[in-house]
Amino acid sequence: MKKVSHLLIAVLLPALLFSACSQSQDPVTAPSASPPPKDSALDTLKKAASAGDAKAQMDLVKRFDQGDGVPKNLTTAFEWLLKAAEGGNAAAMYEVANRLAKGQGVQRDAEKAKLWWKKAAEAGNPEAQYYYSRFFGGTERSTYIMGDDSVEQSKLDAQQYLLWIEKAAKQNHRAAQYSLGMTYLRGAVGIREVLTALVQGKDDPGSDPKGKKIISPEPDKAIPLLKQSADAGYWQAQWALAILYQTGLGKIKSDKEQSQRYWKLLADQSDSEDSNSIGSLYHSTEASKYKVGRNKYQGRDLSFEETNKLAKDWFQKAADKNNMNALYTLGKMYRDELGMLTDSQKAMELFRRAAELGHENAIHDLAFAFLEGKGVVRDYTEAHKWLLKAADLDPGTVMPAYSPVHKARHALGFLYEFGLGVNKDPVLAYAWYNLATSGGFEKARATLMRVERTLKPEELSEAQTISREWRPGKPMIRASAANAPIASVGSNITTGSTIKFASMGTGFYISPNGNVLTNNHVISGCKEIRVPVENAVAKLVVADQANDLALVKLDVTGKPSLPFPDSDTLKQGEDVFVFGFPLDGYLPSSGNITPGIISALAGPGNNSSLLQITAPVQPGNSGGPLLNKKGKVVGVV
Repeated sequence: MKKVSHLLIAVLLPALLFSACSQSQDPVTAPSASPPPKDSALDTLKKAASAGDAKAQMDLVKRFDQGDGVPKNLTTAFEWLLKAAEGGNAAAMYEVANRLAKGQGVQRDAEKAKLWWKKAAEAGNPEAQYYYSRFFGGTERSTYIMGDDSVEQSKLDAQQYLLWIEKAAKQNHRAAQYSLGMTYLRGAVGIREVLTALVQGKDDPGSDPKGKKIISPEPDKAIPLLKQSADAGYWQAQWALAILYQTGLGKIKSDKEQSQRYWKLLADQSDSEDSNSIGSLYHSTEASKYKVGRNKYQGRDLSFEETNKLAKDWFQKAADKNNMNALYTLGKMYRDELGMLTDSQKAMELFRRAAELGHENAIHDLAFAFLEGKGVVRDYTEAHKWLLKAADLDPGTVMPAYSPVHKARHALGFLYEFGLGVNKDPVLAYAWYNLATSGGFEKARATLMRVERTLKPEELSEAQTISREWRPGKPMIRASAANAPIASVGSNITTGSTIKFASMGTGFYISPNGNVLTNNHVISGCKEIRVPVENAVAKLVVADQANDLALVKLDVTGKPSLPFPDSDTLKQGEDVFVFGFPLDGYLPSSGNITPGIISALAGPGNNSSLLQITAPVQPGNSGGPLLNKKGKVVGVV
């Protein structure tokens, strides 16, 4: 595989525009698929499943889910699952509901999902009974009943909630035992009271003994249920009993020995999902709303810093076991939060691990980190890779204006419009912009119209067809044979010999004999560095990955070079100028000069090797000179 960089030189200043790195690929042909050997066991399984054998049907579901001896196919898996459910298998009924709710192998349908949860609950599945009870009430900050504005409806919902959660608790469902125990401990209030208290930042309304209760407290029933759940290993029951015996409540007296017993059980939790949940319980992001003692642990009242330190420790336990939710949240803590030592490199490492496990927010954040150069060196090739994954996700019910999926599709249009990390292709740019626009992402409408004005009628027709026929997981392919297919990440395609533009940047001469300085990330991994304005190829002399600098050399002489100041003394507020070639093909090819000031003499983490400036920079400025008023180089963008 051959990677290529392009570098352009301006006339007025000894600065160069790199468009790097094109990839020239040797022809790669996907291996021809030979038919799999005949699987007699699979034939026997299908016959039994077709005859109504529920076990065989569920075995086929597992095979098609995992691609075990058959092509992986979630739609076929759902069809067999539905047959098992229709045959009366309660576990299958519950899973049918789950997949209908998620749109897994079938079109999403919340109403049908609810009906199947009810069927599964009526058939005796404890998971379904517990889940179905949550349509009528639940236990979060308080035990609440859904209801509506009428007292009668609230009473009916309370009856349904108790009916189904008691059925699940009698089958030793740990979460149901905990929720029912908390219901009896505190009673239940209306959901509106809980939401109002949450918005107003008030205390838990369920803890007010004088508050209006839809279900009255019965503490004598609560403790046995909580102990059953806690002794069976349910962390929330352990946590509740630890605090209950630490502080006491009504007739329940504080008991240090009992409290420590349950704190120890909680501390010994090792399941990654439980560890992540405990981390989420203690994680607090608003110092102004946190009061010391709001969270307790091991008999102590925790401060804001202490609760987040504890949360970090629990997230780390889960992350060590590759829990993608913990990896993502931990990454956000390293990236964003006060009270922690910000570590962008650590944050990006955690985001990547979470994204590789399929965490949707991590995929989105990683894609835009590479696109914008936030916390990581800007890399359009990597941005393209992760944006394709983000674009394949289900937009769900998020408002279109805020949908990360439509935002990713819009960003892909941007890459193709300006040839960043990919071949410049206005047809594919239009197709991606069109998908974002049709999804309701209004920001894409203006960019769509801009690209439309550049297309020929036949190109516009092709672009509209591509976007209309595209589906998540499908490659977005140009009809023209002259264009190599652009595949979604993970797709296996046949590619021809093509040049793939991957990134661009600016560079500048630092000596008359062709030595050029730029950013390392502009030319990193490239086998060829092209300088179109010189019609020449540069050679890499040395790269400094730590400082993101690279020195390349052209076979030229007599070139004007930029001088450096006699000293490195810089002042905050000093005037500076950025010169470069942002958005190659969109802004002027002669380069852009933008003024600004030095806003800070150090970067993130008080890094004195970095400066912060107010001059705006865009894709393509990377590697360009930062000049003082005398035209001398004081930094590299």
